[in-house]
Amino acid sequence: MNKFFKIEERGSTVMTEILAGLTIFITMAYVLAVQPSAIMGFGGDATFVDISGLVISRSALLVSCALVTGVICMFMGLYANIPVAISTAMGTNFILGSLVQSGKVSFGWIMAALLVSGLLFVIMSVTGVRKFIVEMIPGNLKIAMTVSVGFFIAMLGFQNTGLATYEGGLGLGDFKSPGVLLTLIAILLIGILHAYKVKGAILIGVLAATVIGIPMGVTKVPASLVALPSVSEYGNLV
Repeated sequence: MNKFFKIEERGSTVMTEILAGLTIFITMAYVLAVQPSAIMGFGGDATFVDISGLVISRSALLVSCALVTGVICMFMGLYANIPVAISTAMGTNFILGSLVQSGKVSFGWIMAALLVSGLLFVIMSVTGVRKFIVEMIPGNLKIAMTVSVGFFIAMLGFQNTGLATYEGGLGLGDFKSPGVLLTLIAILLIGILHAYKVKGAILIGVLAATVIGIPMGVTKVPASLVALPSVSEYGNLV
């Protein structure tokens, strides 16, 4: 392993790489909790029915996200030999998920759109067109695009948690609602952990909010702590 990955040659050790991998996992694991909610909406519903009548399973989305992340991370390590973790993006999923939740498009439509865009992206990368386009975009516009996606995700989060309403204009939600209070607790906790540079601050905040939400009646106690997902649910993602 040391020879294949050139660990010592790059000035590292096996234990250092293991600890680094665990740190990256803790930092990125929040994606598993957020990704299904980006498509189905935040809440405790296990399934969601789109405009075409397709039943989408939350657990199937979670497992699919984990499998895709595992495969591409192994590809980066075994093929590219680069210690970089890659997972599903946060941005496009919220945009397409909002279209599914609002009933404007079906789940199959967004999957087809992602497939086509992915193939086009590969072609553009191989031919060098992607690099040319990226270099042509002004730096301030790149920053603005990133910030705008962040604001859009924040807007969806405020709307789904009840912190804000967007019907007939922007307004504040009911701050006496348990869901809103739990959201504020989670944001405060994540902010404090992030300020103290705690690894996995987002994941810790999500887990803590889940536990705190049980006595508040916002979240429910799971039937079991560990369970194998049903393979039959994966058909909902095809």
